Amino acid sequence: MARMHVEEALRIHRALGDEWGIATSVFILGYVLANERDWAGAQPLFEESLRAFHGLGDDHYTLLASINLRGRAMSSVIANAQ
Repeated sequence: MARMHVEEALRIHRALGDEWGIATSVFILGYVLANERDWAGAQPLFEESLRAFHGLGDDHYTLLASINLRGRAMSSVIANAQ
């Protein structure tokens, strides 16, 4: 259910050209996919949001996107080691 709402929000922000809204929606969608254990789907979204927030000069969300990317990378390393 959450995924559907975030995807709709992303479509709306893209249609409006709202760069901060796009970055936020992409970040949240990455988070939703990560919580669904869809790491392959989440990673490019976190990467996109990282670039977008950095371009917008939003240091807070740039850091959060970076942390999520690193956390997902570590999860993959740990899962592959087991």
